[in-house]
Amino acid sequence: MQETAPAQRRRIGIATQVFIGLGLGVFVGLFFGEKVAFLQIGGDLFIALLQITVIPYVVVALIASLGQLTLEQGQGPRAQGRRGAPHALGRRSPGGAGEPPGVPGLALGLVFQRQSN
Repeated sequence: MQETAPAQRRRIGIATQVFIGLGLGVFVGLFFGEKVAFLQIGGDLFIALLQITVIPYVVVALIASLGQLTLEQGQGPRAQGRRGAPHALGRRSPGGAGEPPGVPGLALGLVFQRQSN
């Protein structure tokens, strides 16, 4: 007698699960609105838990990467013969109009944004 193997279920990937949850969240929010406002508590709790785990991870990763710097890397770009802060902020051409600041400028804008009252 021959035994047949049970059919294997195909697993859904994590990205697919995230997009399904996103779509369901948008659908429920648009069509049920205030009737499901009590679900916001769970969403806020989930976001807070993500922040609790992500922020320490980023800090530890930054400290670990700084600890792996060599002496030459730690002295900065000028010690390596490159330009310093103007290059880091996106202004690469010495006399002309530079590029927009990009990510460093966005980060500085978020850090120094005005507080609205």
